[in-house]
Amino acid sequence: MTAEEQNLYNALITTFNGNLRFLSQYDYPLFERVNMLSDAINRGAYNERYFLEFVKENGDFDIYDSNTKTYIYDKKPKQWNNKLVANTNLDLKGALTFLNPVLYNQHNVDLSEKNLHLTQKFEIRTMTDIQNFKMILNPDLSNGDKKIKSFNKFVFLGTLLGRHIPKILKKLNFKNTFVCEHNLEIFRLSLFVCDYSLLARDGRSVVFSIMDDENVFMDKFRIFFQNDITHNLFFKYVSTDYNVKDYLDLLVSSVTSRDPFIFNYNLILSNMIKNSLSKIKHHKTLKLSPNIKDDIFGNLPVLFLGAGPSLGKNIKWVKENQDKVIIVAMGATLKRLSSQGIRPDIITSLDPAQNAILQQFNVEESIYSEAVKLVATNTDDLVLNKLSKGNSRLFLFEIFKSFYPNCIGLSGLSIGEVTISLLLLLNAKQIFLLGTDLAFEQSSGDTHDEYSESIGKKTFNLDEQHLLNTSLDKTNRYSFRDDVVITKGNLKPYVKTSRVFYASLNEYNSFISLYKKQDQIIYNLCEDGAFIENTVPLSINDFKLEFASIDKDRLLLNLDATLNHMCSVDNIETQFDKVNLEIAAVDYVLHNINEFEVLKIEKYDLLDKFASNIMYDLMKFVGSDSFLPELYLNYYNIINNYIAFAFNDKDIKQESKLIKDVQYKWCILTKHLFEEYKKYLQEFIS
Repeated sequence: MTAEEQNLYNALITTFNGNLRFLSQYDYPLFERVNMLSDAINRGAYNERYFLEFVKENGDFDIYDSNTKTYIYDKKPKQWNNKLVANTNLDLKGALTFLNPVLYNQHNVDLSEKNLHLTQKFEIRTMTDIQNFKMILNPDLSNGDKKIKSFNKFVFLGTLLGRHIPKILKKLNFKNTFVCEHNLEIFRLSLFVCDYSLLARDGRSVVFSIMDDENVFMDKFRIFFQNDITHNLFFKYVSTDYNVKDYLDLLVSSVTSRDPFIFNYNLILSNMIKNSLSKIKHHKTLKLSPNIKDDIFGNLPVLFLGAGPSLGKNIKWVKENQDKVIIVAMGATLKRLSSQGIRPDIITSLDPAQNAILQQFNVEESIYSEAVKLVATNTDDLVLNKLSKGNSRLFLFEIFKSFYPNCIGLSGLSIGEVTISLLLLLNAKQIFLLGTDLAFEQSSGDTHDEYSESIGKKTFNLDEQHLLNTSLDKTNRYSFRDDVVITKGNLKPYVKTSRVFYASLNEYNSFISLYKKQDQIIYNLCEDGAFIENTVPLSINDFKLEFASIDKDRLLLNLDATLNHMCSVDNIETQFDKVNLEIAAVDYVLHNINEFEVLKIEKYDLLDKFASNIMYDLMKFVGSDSFLPELYLNYYNIINNYIAFAFNDKDIKQESKLIKDVQYKWCILTKHLFEEYKKYLQEFIS
């Protein structure tokens, strides 16, 4: 070995050992996986496919693929790296953002329009709030070439040798990084030539997702998302274009599923909070916790019915076995069940819309009258009145957060995730899923059973040419509601689904992981369904329900008694203490806003710092079990990120003049948000 080669070898080993020390402190599980691979290579137990080679004529390192007998960088690594760095700039190319031009550019719409869905009305109210700032700033949201001042979040889709990573970091100076790579062997090679510790110095953070499955990827992206949580305006990414296409799909799904407009702050405030506070004072409300002792179902099997395509396909099987299982059904399934004379034992409902839910219950009253009804606290009054008639057995559950101490609210994009959470919390031992497909009927593209009264019901065009035209090849135009994606199937290798279903799937995975106990088992019977983690795929044709018939009258009496017990309030004063603490937090924020309003600022950075600090103050004051931080964070993501986009323009003119008007409007709007919240709290305890 020549002196030059010895020096090069020493440098590689120094960098590798430095990265190992860094990972051992920063991401120990990844450190262990790299060590195990190194040990297997050294023992000859693992045959390497990829090899690190120095290309003398190019002056940089390449990866030799022994399977294909090719060089990944084509022996031109320096040119490859330089080109990637040169093409990665402070602009909107290769960036994902929540700022949907359709929503942010839309002009005011008459809120009296009767054909608007409830959530659309709150979207329009939010758009009206945005108009306050559009009249001052009016940024161009459609210009992908727009030059900006800075990025906070950056994603590397694939690493290869990572030689481009420190150069892009130096060029763009981002604070939070997400690094993903499908191949642990390739990532290990990059540890010899790329100093990853740079991504965690000077207040920066990095999250690694190396050779992880979809669910682990999503969990790690969630950590990345929550780092510096008030700065999720852009997600700039760069791709190696080597075995990373599905990463882009996962990234898009991760970002679009967190779109703040899905549950915007006006909807949260007026519907989820105001309505919930008024309902829990007048209706029986379950006190839910992860440690419920009541064995409400015993060892009886529970059949959870969703409104997906597999329900209609197997409705005769349900009818034949209805006496052997406790049937828990979404409200959207009632018309299908009614067509077969099937009476569910428990019905769950989440949607706050009046007409949609009334339509679901537009069946023979005998189908639902004796059943236990578990509905969200923001359910419309007319719906509650309809379900309260006769032997009501009506119980409410809180959503997102609980106003009771040591209790939880149930989260979810749909009633499906909420219902599975309920069943697990209520200690159901055996759960069978049917109609919870979270995917299309794979030949027709139908999202739901034909009898379903679900608001999201539609038919997707699954023609291959159509999918090609709506694929990820389009330029930064992704749709949460209209895009088709592919995921692992329950009883098939893969299935086609929508981003909406994919987001729900990730919530199923998350909540099952959170609430499922060791003695609980979940069987998934959906033939065309998506695979759900921690469930057992089971063909409905391969087994028979070997259970005795259940005395349904006795069951309903026991359910009613147990749930009534769970609704009893032990200490109402403690509940009021929690609400009073939130009122004090609101007063604290309002006082600070009043003081900030009169300050003379000339840069958006000062408004952003003040607005961000409110979030962290709220977390310290009331904690994560309060509605308040979540409400404000949603407001920040919609309003402040729009303002930030305008002031992030590198060519912005008269910033000091514009910020004065923005500061005034922002203070007025933000104070109104907190004052409304305070009013609802005061009404609750009055």
